Amino acid sequence: MFGKNVSVLGERIIEAGDFDERVSLLEDFLIKKIVCESSESRMISAAVDRLYYGYSILNSKSVSESVGLGVRQFQRRFKSEVGVTPKQFMCLSRFQQTVRACLLGSYQSMLECALVHGYYDQAHFIHDFKNYTGHPPSYLLGPESRMTHFYNTSRPRLC
Repeated sequence: MFGKNVSVLGERIIEAGDFDERVSLLEDFLIKKIVCESSESRMISAAVDRLYYGYSILNSKSVSESVGLGVRQFQRRFKSEVGVTPKQFMCLSRFQQTVRACLLGSYQSMLECALVHGYYDQAHFIHDFKNYTGHPPSYLLGPESRMTHFYNTSRPRLC
């Protein structure tokens, strides 16, 4: 999200003498990001929003055309700004929104939820789930996970 500059910031924070100096470094970095955001960064931010909410109907080509860049140039700039390729970002978006929908419990089954969100079959969803979390869906999306979580504040808190 912050590009290569964040690794330099991390090194400077580690080398900082005390807490106040670390906070000052981070504050300066964030203020510069807000004030000096280039039109290219705004363009990529708009593309991130479009890809996050339109992952099921968009692709790199359509988004690159909408921001006025060639496909390859858009992919390079996107990866530089965000840290992943547009395709990886769309896959992560689909996964995140699918898990959210599964946790909210508005579907009859996990399979139905996965199919609605663009997975081809159950194996496709399970593969992505294991890839992103290191666990099968049943481990994290069992009945006990539907009690309460940060997505659903209407359910009672357990503690």
